[in-house]
Amino acid sequence: MKKDIVRHNFQLLDVAVQKLAVERFINDDVPDSPVGLIFTAEGKGDRIQNDSEEIGYSLLTVKLSFKEPNPKLFELELILKGTCESNAGESSSPEEFDKFLNQYALPLLWPYAREIVWSMLIRMGLPPIMLPAINVAKTVEASISIETE
Repeated sequence: MKKDIVRHNFQLLDVAVQKLAVERFINDDVPDSPVGLIFTAEGKGDRIQNDSEEIGYSLLTVKLSFKEPNPKLFELELILKGTCESNAGESSSPEEFDKFLNQYALPLLWPYAREIVWSMLIRMGLPPIMLPAINVAKTVEASISIETE
């Protein structure tokens, strides 16, 4: 028996890098793993109503830095923009779309951020860092900084 796929009323259509700023501060003696690395995640969503459809954007900002007195190996700032649309028509409210953009779309962007950070550090000749799996919505909501040991 074939069953129809039940789609969510809101969909992530596209992911694009809005900003990628990286700077390497060391030339020699790259440690196997950075010590005192801190990363922060911030996010926000915004709806845009046009003539035929409702579109929204979720922005996820990830910053990596180092806690003093640890050596500052690099700085990285990444902003990802997720484009979302509402397929619900009049059956959903603007508040529901806002909730999707600010709570549910942000975690969909996290795997992209993890891959970009990993591959960018390798390209810079630094040890790769896999950002941990986190509760993105709660981390963003609380503006938590996470420190590695």
